[in-house]
Amino acid sequence: MKYHSHDNRNEVWTIISGTGKTIIDGMEQDVKPGDVITIDAGCKHTIKALTTIKLVEVQIGKDISVKDKHVFELE
Repeated sequence: MKYHSHDNRNEVWTIISGTGKTIIDGMEQDVKPGDVITIDAGCKHTIKALTTIKLVEVQIGKDISVKDKHVFELE
């Protein structure tokens, strides 16, 4: 997944299986099954898998569109 943000939606990720690292606005956090990550609109975010990851993503907002995506380079 590319490092990106959305203007019009929040996201909630629930890790179902696997391990990895999220990067949200430049801050890294290890994730494992059972973890819930909340991402507010405007936050840059991505996830890097250390093992195969399965997650559920819930998108919350007025305008859910594939066009609502800004991609950034990870520093």
